[in-house]
Amino acid sequence: MDSKGTHTRAIRVGIIASSVVLGFLDGPPGTGAQQTPKVARIGLLVTGPPPGEHACVVAFHRGMTELGLVEGRTHVLETRWAEGRPEETLPRFSRELVNLGVDLVVTVTSQGLVEAKPATVPVVMAASNYPVERGLVQSLGRPGGNITGMATFTSGTFEKRMQLLAEALPRVARVAVLRLPGDQNDYIVRDLERSAQRLGLKLQIIEVHRPGDFPGAFETAARGNAQAIMTAQGPFFLQHLKPFAELALKQKLPSFSGSRPPRTRVS
Repeated sequence: MDSKGTHTRAIRVGIIASSVVLGFLDGPPGTGAQQTPKVARIGLLVTGPPPGEHACVVAFHRGMTELGLVEGRTHVLETRWAEGRPEETLPRFSRELVNLGVDLVVTVTSQGLVEAKPATVPVVMAASNYPVERGLVQSLGRPGGNITGMATFTSGTFEKRMQLLAEALPRVARVAVLRLPGDQNDYIVRDLERSAQRLGLKLQIIEVHRPGDFPGAFETAARGNAQAIMTAQGPFFLQHLKPFAELALKQKLPSFSGSRPPRTRVS
Protein backbone atom coordinates (compact mmCIF):
# COMPACT_ATOMS: atom_id res chain seq x y z
CA MET A 1 0.00 0.00 0.00
CA ASP A 2 1.00 3.61 -0.53
CA SER A 3 0.04 6.69 1.48
CA LYS A 4 1.39 9.41 -0.84
CA GLY A 5 -0.25 8.94 -4.27
CA THR A 6 -2.40 11.43 -6.15
CA HIS A 7 -5.96 10.59 -7.19
CA THR A 8 -4.91 9.70 -10.73
CA ARG A 9 -1.97 7.63 -9.57
CA ALA A 10 -4.14 5.95 -6.96
CA ILE A 11 -6.82 4.84 -9.38
CA ARG A 12 -4.20 3.11 -11.55
CA VAL A 13 -4.04 0.49 -8.82
CA GLY A 14 -7.66 -0.31 -9.53
CA ILE A 15 -7.12 -0.22 -13.28
CA ILE A 16 -4.20 -2.62 -13.10
CA ALA A 17 -6.14 -4.96 -10.84
CA SER A 18 -9.12 -4.77 -13.17
CA SER A 19 -7.01 -5.54 -16.22
CA VAL A 20 -5.47 -8.53 -14.44
CA VAL A 21 -8.91 -9.87 -13.62
CA LEU A 22 -10.11 -9.23 -17.16
CA GLY A 23 -7.03 -10.90 -18.61
CA PHE A 24 -7.61 -13.96 -16.47
CA LEU A 25 -11.24 -14.14 -17.48
CA ASP A 26 -10.21 -14.13 -21.15
CA GLY A 27 -8.64 -17.50 -20.44
CA PRO A 28 -5.39 -18.68 -18.83
CA PRO A 29 -2.33 -17.83 -20.94
CA GLY A 30 -0.85 -20.60 -23.03
CA THR A 31 -3.95 -22.76 -23.26
CA GLY A 32 -4.41 -22.02 -26.96
CA ALA A 33 -8.11 -22.66 -26.54
CA GLN A 34 -10.56 -20.46 -28.39
CA GLN A 35 -12.90 -19.37 -25.65
CA THR A 36 -15.68 -16.85 -25.48
CA PRO A 37 -14.37 -14.28 -23.02
CA LYS A 38 -16.40 -13.91 -19.89
CA VAL A 39 -17.66 -10.42 -19.21
CA ALA A 40 -16.23 -9.46 -15.85
CA ARG A 41 -18.38 -7.77 -13.24
CA ILE A 42 -16.57 -5.02 -11.34
CA GLY A 43 -18.15 -3.41 -8.31
CA LEU A 44 -17.41 0.31 -7.98
CA LEU A 45 -18.05 1.78 -4.54
CA VAL A 46 -18.11 5.59 -4.48
CA THR A 47 -18.40 8.18 -1.74
CA GLY A 48 -18.00 11.95 -1.97
CA PRO A 49 -19.00 13.65 -5.25
CA PRO A 50 -21.40 11.81 -7.59
CA PRO A 51 -19.73 9.16 -9.79
CA GLY A 52 -19.86 11.38 -12.87
CA GLU A 53 -17.90 14.11 -11.06
CA HIS A 54 -15.54 12.11 -8.86
CA ALA A 55 -11.91 12.51 -9.95
CA CYS A 56 -11.04 8.90 -9.15
CA VAL A 57 -14.01 7.53 -11.06
CA VAL A 58 -13.32 9.72 -14.09
CA ALA A 59 -9.67 8.60 -14.05
CA PHE A 60 -10.78 4.98 -13.72
CA HIS A 61 -13.03 5.18 -16.81
CA ARG A 62 -10.30 6.95 -18.78
CA GLY A 63 -7.67 4.41 -17.78
CA MET A 64 -9.85 1.45 -18.68
CA THR A 65 -10.55 3.01 -22.10
CA GLU A 66 -6.83 3.59 -22.68
CA LEU A 67 -6.24 -0.09 -21.99
CA GLY A 68 -8.75 -0.99 -24.70
CA LEU A 69 -11.30 -2.28 -22.21
CA VAL A 70 -14.86 -1.55 -23.28
CA GLU A 71 -17.69 -1.40 -20.78
CA GLY A 72 -20.44 -3.76 -21.84
CA ARG A 73 -18.07 -5.93 -23.89
CA THR A 74 -15.10 -6.75 -21.65
CA HIS A 75 -16.70 -5.79 -18.36
CA VAL A 76 -19.75 -4.34 -16.68
CA LEU A 77 -19.72 -2.01 -13.72
CA GLU A 78 -21.96 -2.29 -10.71
CA THR A 79 -21.70 1.25 -9.32
CA ARG A 80 -22.94 2.15 -5.87
CA TRP A 81 -22.82 5.75 -4.63
CA ALA A 82 -23.09 6.68 -0.94
CA GLU A 83 -25.24 9.74 -1.75
CA GLY A 84 -23.81 11.73 1.15
CA ARG A 85 -24.76 9.07 3.72
CA PRO A 86 -21.65 6.83 3.86
CA GLU A 87 -22.20 5.48 7.39
CA GLU A 88 -25.69 4.36 6.40
CA THR A 89 -25.20 3.12 2.84
CA LEU A 90 -21.64 1.82 2.45
CA PRO A 91 -21.87 -1.27 4.68
CA ARG A 92 -25.06 -2.28 2.88
CA PHE A 93 -23.52 -1.66 -0.55
CA SER A 94 -20.40 -3.67 0.34
CA ARG A 95 -22.53 -6.67 1.27
CA GLU A 96 -24.65 -6.18 -1.83
CA LEU A 97 -21.68 -6.19 -4.22
CA VAL A 98 -20.18 -9.28 -2.60
CA ASN A 99 -23.53 -11.07 -2.75
CA LEU A 100 -23.83 -10.18 -6.44
CA GLY A 101 -20.72 -12.26 -7.05
CA VAL A 102 -18.61 -9.52 -8.64
CA ASP A 103 -15.10 -10.49 -9.73
CA LEU A 104 -13.49 -7.39 -8.20
CA VAL A 105 -14.48 -4.43 -6.04
CA VAL A 106 -12.79 -1.07 -6.66
CA THR A 107 -13.51 1.56 -4.01
CA VAL A 108 -12.63 5.19 -3.36
CA THR A 109 -13.21 4.73 0.36
CA SER A 110 -12.44 2.34 3.19
CA GLN A 111 -15.72 2.98 4.99
CA GLY A 112 -18.03 0.02 5.10
CA LEU A 113 -15.40 -2.45 3.91
CA VAL A 114 -15.40 -4.53 7.09
CA GLU A 115 -18.35 -6.35 5.54
CA ALA A 116 -16.23 -7.25 2.48
CA LYS A 117 -13.15 -8.43 4.38
CA PRO A 118 -14.26 -12.04 5.00
CA ALA A 119 -15.15 -12.47 1.32
CA THR A 120 -12.87 -14.03 -1.28
CA VAL A 121 -13.50 -11.26 -3.84
CA PRO A 122 -10.43 -9.01 -4.24
CA VAL A 123 -10.93 -5.41 -3.10
CA VAL A 124 -8.76 -2.53 -4.35
CA MET A 125 -8.98 0.80 -2.53
CA ALA A 126 -8.16 3.72 -4.84
CA ALA A 127 -8.32 5.85 -1.69
CA SER A 128 -8.79 4.85 1.93
CA ASN A 129 -8.60 6.22 5.45
CA TYR A 130 -6.95 4.46 8.40
CA PRO A 131 -7.06 0.96 6.84
CA VAL A 132 -4.75 -0.52 9.49
CA GLU A 133 -6.70 1.01 12.37
CA ARG A 134 -9.96 -0.24 10.87
CA GLY A 135 -8.56 -3.78 10.77
CA LEU A 136 -8.84 -4.00 6.98
CA VAL A 137 -5.14 -4.74 6.41
CA GLN A 138 -2.32 -6.04 8.57
CA SER A 139 0.05 -3.21 7.67
CA LEU A 140 0.69 -0.74 4.86
CA GLY A 141 3.72 -2.70 3.67
CA ARG A 142 2.09 -6.15 3.91
CA PRO A 143 -1.69 -5.80 3.73
CA GLY A 144 -2.43 -9.52 3.49
CA GLY A 145 -5.93 -10.87 2.90
CA ASN A 146 -8.15 -9.78 0.01
CA ILE A 147 -7.88 -5.97 0.44
CA THR A 148 -5.11 -3.69 -0.82
CA GLY A 149 -4.68 -0.29 -2.48
CA MET A 150 -3.85 3.28 -1.48
CA ALA A 151 -4.00 4.87 1.98
CA THR A 152 -4.87 8.58 1.87
CA PHE A 153 -5.07 9.17 5.62
CA THR A 154 -3.09 7.13 8.12
CA SER A 155 -2.05 7.55 11.72
CA GLY A 156 -0.04 10.76 11.90
CA THR A 157 -1.56 12.52 8.86
CA PHE A 158 -3.57 14.97 10.93
CA GLU A 159 -0.91 15.25 13.58
CA LYS A 160 1.25 16.73 10.82
CA ARG A 161 -1.54 19.08 9.76
CA MET A 162 -1.86 20.41 13.30
CA GLN A 163 1.89 20.88 13.39
CA LEU A 164 1.77 22.85 10.12
CA LEU A 165 -0.98 25.08 11.48
CA ALA A 166 1.06 25.74 14.63
CA GLU A 167 4.11 26.61 12.55
CA ALA A 168 2.10 28.96 10.32
CA LEU A 169 0.41 30.63 13.31
CA PRO A 170 2.92 30.43 16.16
CA ARG A 171 0.83 32.66 18.50
CA VAL A 172 -2.30 30.53 18.25
CA ALA A 173 -3.22 28.74 21.46
CA ARG A 174 -6.88 27.71 20.89
CA VAL A 175 -8.11 25.89 17.77
CA ALA A 176 -11.70 24.92 16.92
CA VAL A 177 -12.26 21.70 14.97
CA LEU A 178 -15.48 20.97 13.08
CA ARG A 179 -16.29 17.29 12.85
CA LEU A 180 -19.05 14.93 11.84
CA PRO A 181 -20.15 12.24 14.29
CA GLY A 182 -18.62 8.81 14.03
CA ASP A 183 -16.37 6.77 11.76
CA GLN A 184 -13.22 8.32 10.29
CA ASN A 185 -13.75 11.53 12.27
CA ASP A 186 -13.05 9.57 15.45
CA TYR A 187 -9.62 8.63 14.09
CA ILE A 188 -8.95 12.16 12.85
CA VAL A 189 -9.92 13.84 16.12
CA ARG A 190 -7.81 11.38 18.06
CA ASP A 191 -4.77 12.31 15.96
CA LEU A 192 -5.51 16.04 16.28
CA GLU A 193 -5.85 15.76 20.05
CA ARG A 194 -2.58 13.86 20.31
CA SER A 195 -0.78 16.52 18.27
CA ALA A 196 -2.41 19.43 20.13
CA GLN A 197 -1.34 18.00 23.47
CA ARG A 198 2.22 17.68 22.24
CA LEU A 199 2.19 21.25 20.89
CA GLY A 200 0.49 22.76 23.94
CA LEU A 201 -2.67 23.76 22.05
CA LYS A 202 -6.24 23.75 23.37
CA LEU A 203 -8.78 22.12 21.05
CA GLN A 204 -12.48 22.91 20.90
CA ILE A 205 -14.31 20.06 19.15
CA ILE A 206 -17.59 21.17 17.56
CA GLU A 207 -19.91 18.60 16.00
CA VAL A 208 -21.89 19.46 12.87
CA HIS A 209 -24.38 17.42 10.89
CA ARG A 210 -25.25 19.61 7.87
CA PRO A 211 -24.00 22.78 6.16
CA GLY A 212 -26.70 24.74 7.97
CA ASP A 213 -24.84 24.03 11.22
CA PHE A 214 -21.78 26.02 10.11
CA PRO A 215 -22.94 29.50 11.30
CA GLY A 216 -23.77 28.17 14.75
CA ALA A 217 -20.47 26.29 14.87
CA PHE A 218 -18.55 29.48 14.13
CA GLU A 219 -20.49 31.28 16.87
CA THR A 220 -19.56 28.49 19.27
CA ALA A 221 -15.93 28.79 18.21
CA ALA A 222 -16.05 32.55 18.83
CA ARG A 223 -17.51 32.06 22.31
CA GLY A 224 -14.66 29.64 23.01
CA ASN A 225 -12.12 32.28 21.94
CA ALA A 226 -10.83 30.13 19.07
CA GLN A 227 -7.96 31.76 17.23
CA ALA A 228 -8.09 29.37 14.26
CA ILE A 229 -10.52 26.80 12.87
CA MET A 230 -10.12 23.61 10.89
CA THR A 231 -12.18 20.66 9.72
CA ALA A 232 -11.88 16.92 10.07
CA GLN A 233 -11.56 16.15 6.39
CA GLY A 234 -14.03 13.89 4.65
CA PRO A 235 -16.55 13.85 1.79
CA PHE A 236 -18.97 16.10 3.69
CA PHE A 237 -16.44 18.86 4.29
CA LEU A 238 -14.98 18.54 0.79
CA GLN A 239 -18.43 19.09 -0.69
CA HIS A 240 -19.08 22.14 1.48
CA LEU A 241 -15.75 23.93 1.57
CA LYS A 242 -17.21 27.13 0.09
CA PRO A 243 -19.60 28.03 2.96
CA PHE A 244 -16.91 27.05 5.47
CA ALA A 245 -14.33 29.28 3.77
CA GLU A 246 -16.79 32.17 3.41
CA LEU A 247 -17.60 32.09 7.13
CA ALA A 248 -13.92 31.89 8.05
CA LEU A 249 -13.22 34.96 5.89
CA LYS A 250 -16.20 36.82 7.34
CA GLN A 251 -15.05 36.09 10.89
CA LYS A 252 -11.43 36.84 9.94
CA LEU A 253 -10.53 33.49 11.46
CA PRO A 254 -7.51 31.62 10.05
CA SER A 255 -8.72 28.28 8.70
CA PHE A 256 -7.25 24.96 7.66
CA SER A 257 -9.15 22.40 5.61
CA GLY A 258 -8.26 19.59 3.27
CA SER A 259 -7.46 20.23 -0.36
CA ARG A 260 -10.43 19.83 -2.63
CA PRO A 261 -9.97 17.06 -5.20
CA PRO A 262 -10.44 18.04 -8.84
CA ARG A 263 -14.00 17.56 -10.03
CA THR A 264 -14.38 16.47 -13.61
CA ARG A 265 -17.76 15.95 -15.22
CA VAL A 266 -18.22 13.13 -17.71
CA SER A 267 -19.80 14.45 -20.87
